[in-house]
Amino acid sequence: MIFINSSPRLTVNDVIELLVHEFTHNLLFIDETNHVQFDYDSIMKPDYFSKSAILNTQRPLDKVVHSIVVSAQIIIFRQRYGKLYKLSQVSIHPKTDVMLETTQEAIAELLAGENKRKLMTDHTIELVEQARDRVFQGKVDKTLCLARPEHHPSRSNPSDDQDDAAERCASSDSEDARLDQDHA
Repeated sequence: MIFINSSPRLTVNDVIELLVHEFTHNLLFIDETNHVQFDYDSIMKPDYFSKSAILNTQRPLDKVVHSIVVSAQIIIFRQRYGKLYKLSQVSIHPKTDVMLETTQEAIAELLAGENKRKLMTDHTIELVEQARDRVFQGKVDKTLCLARPEHHPSRSNPSDDQDDAAERCASSDSEDARLDQDHA
């Protein structure tokens, strides 16, 4: 079941992103019925709160993981389908560049904190890492260095990978600019 608190001020584009947002939450809830995700006795303790990706506030770990995966799905959706609707008419989520930054920060804080990692199962850590890899693959994270060039076994010279990484940086910068322009 997807619950959307509709409002007359929502545009069609808002509703599109709300559906992606809520559907992602529902998939995570279904996943959680099959896979334990957290140490549920401890995640509500404020000592273990972490910064969320969308609201950019300190929240319990389950909400932070949801925010990271939801934010990743919104960013991927915009990258794939942003040309089909006007990002400038979306008011329910931050601009793409802001979401990229806050999602990177949320992922880094969550994965760097050993005391927080111990409250998540390996499965949950894998969900966060998959979100990170899907969003930032091929992009250079200018602040956190999350994207790394992968060495292709078919190449004899690993420096060729560095050249490819530099090309990806240049193309991702122009794609980021286009996405942000569309959202302005």
